[in-house]
Amino acid sequence: MTQAVVLAQDLTAAGFVALGAAIGYRWYRDRGRAQGTLAVALIALAVAAALSRLPPSPLLSLVVVIAFMLSGYFVLMFRNEFMPLGRTFYRAANVLLGVSILCGILAVTVFQHANPALVTLLGLVLITSWAIFTGEPIVRFWLASNRRPAVPYWGGAGCRARRRSSSRSCSRSPWSLRSMSASCPLRSCAASGE
Repeated sequence: MTQAVVLAQDLTAAGFVALGAAIGYRWYRDRGRAQGTLAVALIALAVAAALSRLPPSPLLSLVVVIAFMLSGYFVLMFRNEFMPLGRTFYRAANVLLGVSILCGILAVTVFQHANPALVTLLGLVLITSWAIFTGEPIVRFWLASNRRPAVPYWGGAGCRARRRSSSRSCSRSPWSLRSMSASCPLRSCAASGE
């Protein structure tokens, strides 16, 4: 590998670790069940990314595979906090997690030096399971967002005057997370229709 590829991989792992640390801190400050499941998902992904940059060993590979699968599973559990899974789907997700972790354990221990086709098949089971765990919430949230009203544009003279006099400022962009926060002083502008 070239030096640039190694640097890019190290920076990517560092980015995941920073994201995991940030969401962990955010959850520590504002504890909630939904935010906790998202924190576990991102911290598990950060652990997998960080440990994958270390020299390989069977134990380390085992921890990376388990952390990777748990990150996907907890993304699904994050979705469960907003739109509960059915009992059958919840059980199926738990079985899929168990099967995928078992395949990962087999791939990094027993079948480590086996036929490449078998190792590839086990890897596809891991990737497919993770894609199901993360893909289903993506599609479900996307479909649910199509039924939600559009984010209003917060403009108007009265709102601008309050914004100037406020000690806090909000972005006028409807996509800004700050403009959607509960502490935003423009919240009253949206409610009044200005």
